[in-house]
Amino acid sequence: MKRKRSSSFSSSCSSSGSFRPSTSPEPDLRTFAARLWPSLKESHIVPKAEFAKAMNDSGCVISKRSFARHVASVRKKKSAVLDTASKKSGRKRMLSDEEKDIAAGWMLQQGLDGHRAHAQDYQQLIAENFGVQRSLQTARNYIHESGLTLRVCGKSSLSRVVPDHALLKRTLRDWIVANRAELNRVPRSKIASIDFTFTSHRAERETTYALVGSQVAAKAGPFPKHTNAVMTCIWADGVNRTPSVLLTYNPAFRLDRNPTSRREEQREHLLTVTRELQADLSRIVDVGNPSNEHRVYVAETDTLVQKFVERYPIEEGCIALTDNGHAFFSGGNSVLTKIGFGRHIAYPASVHQILSPNDNHLHGVAKRRWKSQQNDFLDDVRSSVTPLHYLDEETTKHAKTFFDRNIFDRNFKDVGDLVCKKPNKKSLETKRRLRLYRLFKREDPRGPQDHVPEELKDKLDGEYWSCSS
Repeated sequence: MKRKRSSSFSSSCSSSGSFRPSTSPEPDLRTFAARLWPSLKESHIVPKAEFAKAMNDSGCVISKRSFARHVASVRKKKSAVLDTASKKSGRKRMLSDEEKDIAAGWMLQQGLDGHRAHAQDYQQLIAENFGVQRSLQTARNYIHESGLTLRVCGKSSLSRVVPDHALLKRTLRDWIVANRAELNRVPRSKIASIDFTFTSHRAERETTYALVGSQVAAKAGPFPKHTNAVMTCIWADGVNRTPSVLLTYNPAFRLDRNPTSRREEQREHLLTVTRELQADLSRIVDVGNPSNEHRVYVAETDTLVQKFVERYPIEEGCIALTDNGHAFFSGGNSVLTKIGFGRHIAYPASVHQILSPNDNHLHGVAKRRWKSQQNDFLDDVRSSVTPLHYLDEETTKHAKTFFDRNIFDRNFKDVGDLVCKKPNKKSLETKRRLRLYRLFKREDPRGPQDHVPEELKDKLDGEYWSCSS
């Protein structure tokens, strides 16, 4: 009758990246305990029985025979990790922890390179590189234990783009170095940041309680039909001299239509809402055709930017900060310099969400207040005008703070934390496995350095060693 394998030798890593209860000491801990015991024995400090009991009580369950083998291994080769590669008899050798990490690193690298990897590939990898023959199911188990799972491949080439945090940090720093000195020479009242945001509800979800297994209740009533654009232009001195403008195809905002009883009701409702929210009617611009307009989504275009600037004449020598979208650059040429701005500086596409005071944080703060306090989004008029009210409040209170924090007072020491937040345990484990695999293949452990000029390339992984020390 086969003896059941002790649970103390079960794998400690689950598919979700968390750790299962396991009593088997890790290799480093086994080595430490096996090195510590002889010293304690010679000093007559702790009897072996008490030492073993203390280990068991701490959760590191190990048999006397195994512990004796680890002590002997430490005396012989300074490590309690047994060399399974030289096994001549007994059970077939299994993958060591390091070999599993190298194989997992290979799977991760395939994903970064945009290649597909399956259990059959894993099975072939460990056979060719480590001489370990395992069944397909065992290969799947190894993958599962490494915290990897089967995912659907993206069809777009963009799904293979992985951000290079070192490059992003350098891009952010270079933009600040190149532009902050110039911006500091200009009065804050002449520096504006311009962007679009939208009033969409189609991605929202609602919840309700229902019986388990029963059909979920459908939402009663129609969904909001129109998605409007809101153009915001905030100034570095915090003065709200160019309040945001609502751009819409919704006919409910038009006041020039031939009167009917229904249109009169809509007109009165519009006037009531704008008075209540202190939003000037001139800030609501219908951008549709005079008749037969069927569009419902307002996309950002250079024409809308021109309409906005026509409403607010710009002083000479003003600087505009924007993303590098087609609405602000038509045919590669600046739209804003043609209609009044003296200088136009674009945020780099990869880090504009960090630099832009509009994206970080004006739009987010205002829309969060809007969605938390607006109950009836089916009232398109009220739900579309309300964001203007919150954008005005946040601009008056915090626009200067957003500029200072994002651009003028940005500390270079914080740049890395902005681009890549504090890594969690799972991300550190991923980096460690990728590094192990690349070292195994005798490649640069940092991965491809394509963005580094040839004359500056090196093999020094300073970031790794600075984090390890």
